[in-house]
Amino acid sequence: MNNAVSAFVEKLQAHKSDNLIINKRYFEDETHDTVAALSWYYGLKSILKR
Repeated sequence: MNNAVSAFVEKLQAHKSDNLIINKRYFEDETHDTVAALSWYYGLKSILKR
């Protein structure tokens, strides 16, 4: 994963909030064109699980 993205996620996680859900996932076998559908799927799954 890009170092800048990892650093950004770490900063967000350092300031935890009950109103902010932070999940990161790296889709190794996906491309820029195919990752969007998976991102929506896992994002909605995370929101609806709570």
